[in-house]
Amino acid sequence: MVNNKVVIMAGGKGTRLYPYTQIVPKPLIPIGDKSIIEHIFERFHEFGCKEFILTLNYKKSMIKSYLDDLEGEYNFTYIEEADYYGTAGSLSLLKGQIDKTFFVTNCDILVEADYQKIIETHTSSGNKITMVTSFQNFTIPYGVINLSDAGNVADIVEKPKYEVQINTGVYVLEPEVLNDIPAGKLFHITDLINIYLERGEQIGVFSVGSEEWLDMGEISLLHEMKHKIESVDKE
Repeated sequence: MVNNKVVIMAGGKGTRLYPYTQIVPKPLIPIGDKSIIEHIFERFHEFGCKEFILTLNYKKSMIKSYLDDLEGEYNFTYIEEADYYGTAGSLSLLKGQIDKTFFVTNCDILVEADYQKIIETHTSSGNKITMVTSFQNFTIPYGVINLSDAGNVADIVEKPKYEVQINTGVYVLEPEVLNDIPAGKLFHITDLINIYLERGEQIGVFSVGSEEWLDMGEISLLHEMKHKIESVDKE
């Protein structure tokens, strides 16, 4: 079991989910019989995580009111942004509050994985950052033309399929990385990762299967996640 803290980035407006998020903040959008953030709590709690830190901004009072009434073996700490700081900027507010390896997750994704194994893989690598990734298959719904050096058609491939490794939005970080996050400014986790890559440091990867990652960042993906979760609940 693991007892590492989990930071949930829950301050965004969720504009890609309008009009839903104009009414309710993204972390509270219902998926089946509970909110997306409760699903996230449950997946981490299954492996021993009880301490959750939420970075808040948009509709923060609604989120705090809901979670304060939530029953469960969870301990919440709220970090409130003064402005919108991106996917990592608010982590600067955690300096001095975290002294061991911790998780960071977006509030609109679910990863079905062995979180203890993720921590063990990260720790054994000696890396400061590990990204949880997923292999995904994409089909281009058109004929794709490849050109020759002369600018003529070299060949055409009808509806090609590609397998790519994507960033799921779950990370494992060492506390010292907080010192590399500027305070009070827009800063994304990709900016942090690029800083380390430019220094020549390794970024770890823990891969999960294509069916082990669900995203609800857009309306179509939200409906897909709801369908999958509700189908599992009925089994």
